[in-house]
Amino acid sequence: MKRFERLTSRTGLTMLVATALSVGLAGCAAFSPAVITTPYPASDGTATTIPGTDVALRNFLVVAAPEGEAGAVIGTIVNDGDDQVRVSLTIHEGPDESTPETFVTVQPHAAVRIGPDADVTMRVTQLAGPAGAMTTMSAKIDSAGTSTWDVPIVLAAGPYASLTPAPTPTPTPSAAASPSSTKTSKPTESPTP
Repeated sequence: MKRFERLTSRTGLTMLVATALSVGLAGCAAFSPAVITTPYPASDGTATTIPGTDVALRNFLVVAAPEGEAGAVIGTIVNDGDDQVRVSLTIHEGPDESTPETFVTVQPHAAVRIGPDADVTMRVTQLAGPAGAMTTMSAKIDSAGTSTWDVPIVLAAGPYASLTPAPTPTPTPSAAASPSSTKTSKPTESPTP
């Protein structure tokens, strides 16, 4: 009988320790914020919202060509509102210079991707800094307001290697017709059988 009492007391003690440990360890999670509740950009780009709207700009960055001369803007505009919005995007290329505005219309509860192979393309002709630097971008909705934030400039390498804008074609000088001392021959006709 004593053996049964020792076994019962050991089992009871083990159960008590296990319960105390599980309650103690579960309490650690109560004092630590869950990572999922804190929004963060999960990629190289940055994000912002336009004040007074349900419009979010997510994962924006500029992919620079290896020469650093031009770049392509990559990102997504999300409209969680019930109305269509028209967003104006601008990249600041220098202290007093900006790209021309790119207008993007986003339907209610929809998203529009920006990028070379996306719904809308946006090209930056002259970057404000080299790859690794930040540049300033603005997004504006006339009826609401403007959001200005910094976006990274990344080099067109690795996962971004295929995302640079197509090079701007350079005009080639055409040969102007000039008087020539050579005679032009008439095309020869082939004999008919």
